[in-house]
Amino acid sequence: MPIEKIELHVSRGSGVRHQVRVLEKRLGDGYTQRSADGLNNMALKYEAVWTGLTLREAAGLVQFFQDRAGVEPFLVAKLPEPLDTKKWVCKDWSEEWVSAQRRNVRAMFEEDFSL
Repeated sequence: MPIEKIELHVSRGSGVRHQVRVLEKRLGDGYTQRSADGLNNMALKYEAVWTGLTLREAAGLVQFFQDRAGVEPFLVAKLPEPLDTKKWVCKDWSEEWVSAQRRNVRAMFEEDFSL
C-alpha cells in the first residue's frame, strides 16, 4: 500500500524537536553508564501548526490523522528539507475553533523508521 502524503503548507509556529533515547544505569559511587537505545535512537518530532483553515480543510486534516490512528506512516510534502522526505506518524493532534468558519490544527509528528 502506498504511503499517503499531506499537501497543506504548515504555518508559522511549527518546529522541530530532537529526541534521543538513551539507556542509563546509575551505579552506587556516582558513576553513570549510558548507551544508545537501539539503532535509531535519535528521532525527530515535528510540531505542525496550521492556522486559519477552512472548515473543510480542518475536517480533512483531522480525518487524515484519525484514519491512520497513530500507526500508519505518512509523508508531508511541504516541509523544509530534509523533513519533506521523512516518514511520520501522528498520535497527538488538536483542533481550535477560531471563528464559525475558521479552525487552527496542531499536530505532533514523530519520525517513523519502519520499512
